[in-house]
Amino acid sequence: GLPYAFVEARTGRELPADAALARLGAARVLCVGEEHSNPHHHWAQLEVVRLVVTPTAPARQWALGMEMFQRPFQGVLDDFAAGRIDEPTLLSRAGWAERWGFDFGLYRPIIRRAVDAPAALVALNPAKELVKKVSRQGLAALTEAERAQLPELRLDDAAHRAWWDEIMAEMGQAHGHGKAAPAPAPTPEPQPAGQAPTALPPGHPPVPPSNSAADEAAELAAEADAQQRMY
Repeated sequence: GLPYAFVEARTGRELPADAALARLGAARVLCVGEEHSNPHHHWAQLEVVRLVVTPTAPARQWALGMEMFQRPFQGVLDDFAAGRIDEPTLLSRAGWAERWGFDFGLYRPIIRRAVDAPAALVALNPAKELVKKVSRQGLAALTEAERAQLPELRLDDAAHRAWWDEIMAEMGQAHGHGKAAPAPAPTPEPQPAGQAPTALPPGHPPVPPSNSAADEAAELAAEADAQQRMY
């Protein structure tokens, strides 16, 4: 396998694997980050899932939460986890190509391992349309129904804001996307001309008009900031 190490962030010291796994296994929630196009990061994520979710692990209801899927499409993940739909249908119905766009092959082993555990699959990200509205107009512009789609927000944590700004500056406001362009993703089912791809379920904000590439690039930093406001 690829080399990796468990490092305690507070002290910077490397932890023995058995000690690290004992701490991970006792945790209620594990957050494993990534640069989206980095295969090494995804392999490390797979290792964490493989080592923590085992037949001898304490009995509990496991779940794999992913920002790669947006919350309005939770039902699609449920269908896939239950074996009611196949992978191409999952990618098409969840709008993977247009709503995430990175190579699904990087995520396939992780998702498959979770489904086999079995673990629930949980969509974590707000709808793309909601993120864009916050980035353009701010939280105050949200309707009551739109606000209900967000978790409880705490916006007065200065230390967290400073940490977030530092992380964003290090990544060039790329929110983990790195400098590499997204790898080609499977092509979704053809859409009639002029029709918005992968529409949201009823009751969610409509898909906004398409922007030019320049407009999208200009909005990237604002959308990253909007993501921070919603977590």
